[in-house]
Amino acid sequence: MERKGKEKQNTSSLAEEQEDVVPDEEFEDGHTSIKRLRERLKACEAEKKEYLDGWQRLQADVSNIRKEASKSGELAGDNAIKSILTKLLPLIDALEAAQSHMNAETKEESWKEGIHAVYAQIQSLLREYAVEIIDPGGVIFDPTLHEAVGSEETEEPAKEDVIKAVLQKGYRKGDFVLRPARVIVYKLSN
Repeated sequence: MERKGKEKQNTSSLAEEQEDVVPDEEFEDGHTSIKRLRERLKACEAEKKEYLDGWQRLQADVSNIRKEASKSGELAGDNAIKSILTKLLPLIDALEAAQSHMNAETKEESWKEGIHAVYAQIQSLLREYAVEIIDPGGVIFDPTLHEAVGSEETEEPAKEDVIKAVLQKGYRKGDFVLRPARVIVYKLSN
C-alpha cells in the first residue's frame, strides 16, 4: 500500500514535469521550438539570478546582525566595567585619606601595612583595566578632563587657566572619563 502511494507521487511529479516540456510536434517548425526554449531559458536564468541575489542579501543581513550583536555585547561589557570602576573610586579616595592621616607615630604597624596592601591591590586592578589617573597639577585646564571647583587670581598672564591645585584626582578609561579631576584654576585679576 505504501509502495502504491510512492508510485502515485512519482507519476504525478513526472506528469507535472512533462506538462512543462512541449513536444516538437506541437510547433510549426524547429525554429519556433528553439525560440521558445531560449525564452524559457532566459526566464529561468532571471529567476535564478533573483533567488541568488535574495540569498546574498540575506547572507549580508545575517553577517551585519552578527557584527552588531557582537558590538552591542562588547559595549554592554565596557559599560558594566565602567560602572563598577566608578563605584570603586570613593573607596580609593577613602584609602588615600586614611594613608594621609597615618604618620610615624601610628602604633599599630599591621594596620598601616593592611591599608597599604589594600591600596596596592586596588591600584593593580585599575592598571589591569587600563584605568589612568588624571592628576593634572600645573597643566592647562581642560574641561573634558577637569572640573573647576574654585579659582585663584593671578597677575601673571602666563598662569591664566593653569591648574593651581588638584583637590581630587580624576580617572579615565581610554577616552571615557570615569570622574574628572576636581581642581582650582588660576584666573587673571581684573
